[in-house]
Amino acid sequence: MIALLLFSYQASSEIYKWVDDKANTLFTYDVEKSSIGRRDYKALRGTSVPIIIIGKKRMNGFTAARFDNLYKKQLQLEAAAAHPDT
Repeated sequence: MIALLLFSYQASSEIYKWVDDKANTLFTYDVEKSSIGRRDYKALRGTSVPIIIIGKKRMNGFTAARFDNLYKKQLQLEAAAAHPDT
């Protein structure tokens, strides 16, 4: 699974820790300091931070419960794709 996290410095510490503990691959970009972060934020038509992408799902803002729900669903999709006969 790949997660993309776009954030600003003020919101980063708690969210980053939560996401980093769970995601196998994590790309993080500070939209205030990174040209890639600004580009992706603009391409995603961001209006607030963080923007978190898990699989094909997008999460605007952060709540631990919503993140856990999206993460769990993505793991189930990946498991089903890895073992289509079960």
